[in-house]
Amino acid sequence: MNTIIKDFNNISIDFLTQTSTYTGSSYLYKFKLMTKVNSIFAIDLFIQKVLPFKNKILKRDESFFMNNSDNLVSADYMNDIIGIKQIYHTLNNESKNNVWEIVTALVFLAEERYNMLNNKPNYLVASN
Repeated sequence: MNTIIKDFNNISIDFLTQTSTYTGSSYLYKFKLMTKVNSIFAIDLFIQKVLPFKNKILKRDESFFMNNSDNLVSADYMNDIIGIKQIYHTLNNESKNNVWEIVTALVFLAEERYNMLNNKPNYLVASN
């Protein structure tokens, strides 16, 4: 397995393990099952659904975690895949900061894969 994919999946699993206290273990279970069947599915879905909102993530724009017309798809991914949308606004500032750090790391890994797949140098992809 490619290092980028392995790192993406490991960070996601660590994150889901940490948040399972708040979201339950079903997200962790589903993610592990999904990546066991197809190790690239999660990162490729992240590229498609979340990476277009890279600028919002890098700016730590909390509207990223809300359902609105601008980022409904990304909010659904964040809720359906990792369950974070439902708990984000209940977290303290330190925990929110940790969420942003993790999501930012996932963005950078996803961007690396996107650039690799498209034979592009590692620079910003088109973002909202």
